[in-house]
Amino acid sequence: MHTSAIIIGALSAVTAYAKPVAQNGRWTPEWVNRNAEVSGPAPSAVSAAASLQSFSLLGVPTATPNPSPNAMLVAQLITAPSAADRITLLNDAKGNGTADFKFDLNPAANPAVAAQAGGEVITADRKRFAALTGLNVAVAGLFYQPCGLNPPHAHRATEVLTVATEGTLLGGFVFDNTFTTEISEEFSQFQSFVFPEGSMHWQMNQECHPVTAIAAFSNEDPGAITTANRFFQNTNQDVVLAALGFPEQITPDNFQAFQANIPAPFVKGIKQCYDKCGISY
Repeated sequence: MHTSAIIIGALSAVTAYAKPVAQNGRWTPEWVNRNAEVSGPAPSAVSAAASLQSFSLLGVPTATPNPSPNAMLVAQLITAPSAADRITLLNDAKGNGTADFKFDLNPAANPAVAAQAGGEVITADRKRFAALTGLNVAVAGLFYQPCGLNPPHAHRATEVLTVATEGTLLGGFVFDNTFTTEISEEFSQFQSFVFPEGSMHWQMNQECHPVTAIAAFSNEDPGAITTANRFFQNTNQDVVLAALGFPEQITPDNFQAFQANIPAPFVKGIKQCYDKCGISY
């Protein structure tokens, strides 16, 4: 698969994507049971129920929700005179149930995070996990559905992404204007890939079953700017048209319709992967 096709597809947001089935507020895809030998016709013959027995995108469904974000506590931690004072504040908050030194990345423990068509990201940053305040680190759990694409985006942090479960991700990034080559790699279970701070980067699950990864960040508030959404949906439309250089294709007359059809991350990925996995679209 030519990696530039993935970026073009994500940025233009014209890729069709399958409609998953909601289960208890989370998304259940149609995927293949990799514990069985599948050959011949379409993998879609494997039932979703059988697949769920082997692969769970949901993590632990009985996980207890994390404490709700506490902006007042974070403000106190930022202004605390010393690291010991921060620990004291956190310990007091733990005692009344408003913070913890432990964060649960299970989706069920984070009901406020909306699952998307291609998967979801659970981020433990300073806002959601106050214990990180002043430590310059954050972590995220990424739950990729089959063919799920985390489209091009950037952070104000370096990211190291490690595949935690069976499966292979394809990832890549582009850097500044003086470096014109895309760096891309396949990486599988227990392998890591680095995305430098400020780089526009993406990952895609090429498997027919869910894949989970863990990301580490060099900033307690790494943020995320999803390129297509923020550029096409939030930038002045005349600026967008001038930057793209093809106003004959995207015009002021059709710009709003174009904006409305850009899916939120995660998105369902490439048609070639749907066909391989027998996923309808």
